[in-house]
Amino acid sequence: MPVQIISHASGVSGYLTPAPFVTIDKNYINTEGGLRLRTEYTISLTGTIVNVGDNQYDSPGAQSSGISINDIIDEQERIKGLFGKSQFVQLNIISPDTSGTILSAECKVESENFERSTWTMRCDYSVVLKTNRLNDDPIEENPFALQSAAETWNFAENPDGTANVSHDVSAIGALIYASGIVNNPTNEAKLWCQSKKRTSTSGTLDVSASGSLITIGASGLSDTVNYWNRACVEGFGFENNSWKLSESFVYNPLGNAREDISASVEYDQNDRRRITINQNGAVFGFSDTLSDFYTRYTNAKTYYFASVDPNFYIRALTYIPSGYSINPVALVKQVTHEVNGGAIKYSATFGAASGMLLTNAIDENISVVDNASTDVFAQIAVPGRAAGPVVQYMNTKTLPERSVSITASYAQISGSITIQSLRSLYLAKPNTDDIILALIPNSGYYYMKQNSEEWNPIRRTYSRNVSWMLQSENNSVSGIPSGINYPNPSGY
Repeated sequence: MPVQIISHASGVSGYLTPAPFVTIDKNYINTEGGLRLRTEYTISLTGTIVNVGDNQYDSPGAQSSGISINDIIDEQERIKGLFGKSQFVQLNIISPDTSGTILSAECKVESENFERSTWTMRCDYSVVLKTNRLNDDPIEENPFALQSAAETWNFAENPDGTANVSHDVSAIGALIYASGIVNNPTNEAKLWCQSKKRTSTSGTLDVSASGSLITIGASGLSDTVNYWNRACVEGFGFENNSWKLSESFVYNPLGNAREDISASVEYDQNDRRRITINQNGAVFGFSDTLSDFYTRYTNAKTYYFASVDPNFYIRALTYIPSGYSINPVALVKQVTHEVNGGAIKYSATFGAASGMLLTNAIDENISVVDNASTDVFAQIAVPGRAAGPVVQYMNTKTLPERSVSITASYAQISGSITIQSLRSLYLAKPNTDDIILALIPNSGYYYMKQNSEEWNPIRRTYSRNVSWMLQSENNSVSGIPSGINYPNPSGY
């Protein structure tokens, strides 16, 4: 069967005479994962240049008046002109009666070889061609114009319950001549890599290109949802006609935000009854892309005001030691909004105490001062008396006295203070009557000398001062110091 070669570079066409043997090998080019890239045919032409001095049987370039090595060389040059001057040629195998083409292919020239000999009457030669399509092969045989391609997913679980997910894709494009046009192999590699990119919306990962993702962990990793903060890097690879693409995600099973929290309990070194509970943490928001800071911040803020801010007191209850009561109003609360970081950081401090006498007080102090009876005497100044004034003992004593001082402070109320609310805030002052009654003198007669109370409803500070004068009539009063009668003044 006639074998025709058309050179695309020079437009030269010609037949190989005598017709060579044609061998066709078919090979599928797949990725390591088994993805079909394309079909590759290797076409081997094995022929002989004939020069017997008869133009009817000689090869076209060897036809002359005699038998000479030059005729063989001339035919070699003709064959080189068909193959060697072009990277791509069209191969046509035609029916013997020239009624039609049996096989047609756009081929890339891989090699041509002329066997060593005396080159007078004959010369064996071989040509190797490669192509991706024969005649009208279905397009499914060649879905991608690639030499090779690779795709990998990697997962790394984090202690906070999230996972870092990376997706790496690389490809090397194949140089292909089709329909008279040479393709751009680098662009082929680029387009394939970009077709593997995962575009997510509201944390939903597009996995349609290669099916579901691998699952990890006891309950598995979701294959479609809660993938956030996508970042992508791509560019030329190290090899010719290659392209690489890498993208990363954060898998957060709880949704579009995540919280880190820590807490500490501090004991007051001056008063072990009092402690403070400190909560510190941060809420990190997620979005579809890592660079969408505003959406990340918005998601962090939504999570904070829904799940963190209302629960500071409830969380603090879990940290207090047994026997301590906590004030439900935070002593200090600080919130930092990091819009460009997509995060909200916070701290909140609560006070707790054990053995506090005043309910909800964050600080209290009770002081009792007892003044015992003292001598009553007169000091009379005498001019010129070097020994000082004359002292006249009155043979009597002062009354004992007891003073009680109570101070306390309370956490600030939440919300604003108005004129309308001021009265109710004032009437919400603490009641210390039980403490006063517990410290009243236990015997004799006593008379209240002072009973004053101060309450600041805005600053939430309280104080009360009560004192009694005692007429004990020589009865012992618990807590009052005993009198000291030495030196004895009876000699006056």
